[in-house]
Amino acid sequence: MSMPDFCDTIFTMEITQKEKDTFRLKAKNVVVELARKVTIRGKSDGFVIDEPGEYEIEGVSVFAYRLGESGRAYLLQCEGVRVLFIPEYEQEMSEACVDELGVVDVLIFIRSEAKLMVKLVEAVEPSYVLPAANDSQDSFVKTYERGSRAMASLVVSATSLPSELTEVIVLNR
Repeated sequence: MSMPDFCDTIFTMEITQKEKDTFRLKAKNVVVELARKVTIRGKSDGFVIDEPGEYEIEGVSVFAYRLGESGRAYLLQCEGVRVLFIPEYEQEMSEACVDELGVVDVLIFIRSEAKLMVKLVEAVEPSYVLPAANDSQDSFVKTYERGSRAMASLVVSATSLPSELTEVIVLNR
């Protein structure tokens, strides 16, 4: 009997929306809650990130950025998938900041002016956009004009990301 080749193992991440303003990312050994701040739970009780900086917790890399005076953006990398989470997007991100982000596979946001978020989506070109279920979601879907799919959860892996067009996913709570 041969041993499995762990290099060939594909890990997945499941993304759900728990509450109106809260998303949950579940990977192999970790759960990440995205709300006004980022909370990572694995073997430990939980680590909260709400300040700019670089973090590595339970195998999740997090780069937290300040946006304007009070805004935040969090770039997470887990299971080979890069997730950009923006709780509130109120002013346009600079080109330098967009360049620093690099590849974004999934963009999640809670609140934003629709035209501003469409510009960000066009700049970072994520595989998936997940707007929170609120007025911002309806406005964004209408302004983006490419439709959306409703799902209970989104399961992604580094190898399953669509390469062509950005998909808007509306998660059912």
